[in-house]
Amino acid sequence: MNHMNPHLSHSMAAPLAPVPRITMDAFCQTKPVAKIVNEAFKDPILTRAKAGIMEGGLRDAIDYYSKTPTPSVIVLEVAPEEANFLSALDDLATHCSQTTNVIVIGHVNSVRIHRALQDRNVRDYLVVEELDRLDLVRAVSRIYSETSGVDHGHVTAVIGSVGGAGTSTIACNLASNLASLVSSSVLVDLNFGFGAAAFNFNQEPKQDVSEALFTPERIDANLLERLLVQCDDNLAILPAPANLEKTWDIREDAVARIIETLRRDNSNLVLDMPRVWTQWTSLALQVSNEVILVVTPTLLSLRNAQETVAALDRLGKRPRLIVNQHAGSKSSDLSIEDISKSLSGLEPTAVLPFDRALHREASEEARMLAQVQPNGIATLALRELARSLAGVNTLEDNTAAGSGKTSGLAGLMRRFSGIVPQKTKSK
Repeated sequence: MNHMNPHLSHSMAAPLAPVPRITMDAFCQTKPVAKIVNEAFKDPILTRAKAGIMEGGLRDAIDYYSKTPTPSVIVLEVAPEEANFLSALDDLATHCSQTTNVIVIGHVNSVRIHRALQDRNVRDYLVVEELDRLDLVRAVSRIYSETSGVDHGHVTAVIGSVGGAGTSTIACNLASNLASLVSSSVLVDLNFGFGAAAFNFNQEPKQDVSEALFTPERIDANLLERLLVQCDDNLAILPAPANLEKTWDIREDAVARIIETLRRDNSNLVLDMPRVWTQWTSLALQVSNEVILVVTPTLLSLRNAQETVAALDRLGKRPRLIVNQHAGSKSSDLSIEDISKSLSGLEPTAVLPFDRALHREASEEARMLAQVQPNGIATLALRELARSLAGVNTLEDNTAAGSGKTSGLAGLMRRFSGIVPQKTKSK
């Protein structure tokens, strides 16, 4: 669960801010509450969110999220007879990503419950007796208001130490994996003049980010929304121009504003960084939550990696290391131990094998590695890295957590079909 301070009050707050492109799930146990939640999810303030309503309580939510990634916001109705729901809430927390926010709707107005939920970092507690749709709209809007302290989008920058290291391939596959775990992920192609992200996803955009680069004062959510290329429900690309008809002297404030605007409206950004060192690339790395450094096991790559690690250290960044194109211990490649030792003890997060056939097939067919080789070493490593970045339990943890459980949601939702369908989208 999100570890920000909760807002446990019903007071009228500042003007409501529209929420970004988040996902929301609601688990409702009574028809009146489901009706209110359904009306709230249709409110214009929440129009950009993808919202679903299901019948069930905490135990059903735990069962569901033991097998499914958690959304940006979970709304939970707690029945009056669930006096011990706090322990169940603790169980739910073990399945929640770090960016998930929880709002509880209860039938008891109790100071003890308020305090217990505050201790558990629940974002809001709404009492059924006083509840209307605006209460829920306010509760969600407060989470993402500019004054809430929530730095919504998690930014991961991927940069290579040498040309041909596979940086763009890793950035694309990482963004694809993140999109399968959390809502509203954006791959930002910053390789101006040589953009490859749209090509890798078999997209032919009619517009690209160049429209925003030279007029930073025009950059806002509406402009970037028009420039985004939607690959699927959860993944969009901000494509870079792939032409050299003009030079690309980028203004630092343009890149800063693009990142700031996109992170406010999306859960995850992956920056495909160029292999240059300028004011704006330095700034992009500095504002990123995570930096992933891609190296190959060669002397030139290692030399450049040493300089990059030193520069990142001056920015206060300790990167995650990926060693790509490693041919194995019997090859002439630098050993993993030598690479780590030369980079101040930086241990690789992943070592990806040299597999020319895999990458050729993925490139020629514009497919991700997971689509070509679902259980390959590179696929599994990048999938686990994405889970770590998203704050999701590892595959092994989720398997253990879900063992011995069966879902009771299907029957519950069938009984609830008089109010809402099994999964109702707000847009």
